[in-house]
Amino acid sequence: MGETFEEHLRALEEDVRVLEAGEVGLSEALGIYERAIGHLRACHEILGEMEQRVKILTEDADGNLVEKDFSASEE
Repeated sequence: MGETFEEHLRALEEDVRVLEAGEVGLSEALGIYERAIGHLRACHEILGEMEQRVKILTEDADGNLVEKDFSASEE
């Protein structure tokens, strides 16, 4: 099983901390940057999968509860 969202986020935050500190050479910084981009992409992918699983419970005109897919663009 792959890493969780939280694991990717922690690793991304650590990579950013190291890069912001500026204490690594250019070559190492580039490697850390590439790894961080991988963690960022994994976070986006996991969030997309979770978004597809989320449902919104709404009430129709007759007062019945209806399940509707969640879409982040419908805020």
